[in-house]
Amino acid sequence: MVVLLLFFKSFLLCSNCVICVEEHSLKFTCLFFIIFECYSFQNDQTMKKKSSFLIFFFLLVAILSCDKETIRMYIFIENNTNKNIEVTLFPKTKYLSTDGNMYCFESNGSGYNPCTFELGYDSLNQITNYHLFISDNIGLSATELLNTVFDSIWVNVPSDGDSVHLSFSPKGASGYIQNMFVEDSAWEYEIVNNEYPTNLRVSYETAHSYTFGISMEN
Repeated sequence: MVVLLLFFKSFLLCSNCVICVEEHSLKFTCLFFIIFECYSFQNDQTMKKKSSFLIFFFLLVAILSCDKETIRMYIFIENNTNKNIEVTLFPKTKYLSTDGNMYCFESNGSGYNPCTFELGYDSLNQITNYHLFISDNIGLSATELLNTVFDSIWVNVPSDGDSVHLSFSPKGASGYIQNMFVEDSAWEYEIVNNEYPTNLRVSYETAHSYTFGISMEN
């Protein structure tokens, strides 16, 4: 019983847990039920086995209930024109899928996105920005991360005649004044705090976000 109380105390004082009566009332109810069950049947051999199982269950709940915090780096491309634009990415071979149509967009290798996509211009009804890559290494600059993952990036912007073709690579930019591969000042930086709640815990993410905007002025 003393051990249970100590575990219960550690659960309450967990440095990564945000204790709130409304959010954790169900958890508290379960924990008190567990303690009551273990105490009521501690003298019964069969119930001792039950108590052992409940202790294990309690520990599992306590561990899973601790909130998780991560810090990651994002690089985005954003459409600041008044037309839909088409973006074509040319990732390095190590990031490409087998068929060459998708690429791994996270440093932990957990997801793939298409190499070609469209960005709208109406932020209320369309997707106007797109994360090019997500990294767990926040020590890199936006240009360093871009050069690590991609060989070049093409953007097609419709005009009154033929579409305007923009290309970006470490060797230079064509059709655009700024080059996202070499100019850190061309990237807009901000820190964004995100929350991803689940049934047992809330995952907190601090996102170091870098955005390169495509506009008609450049």
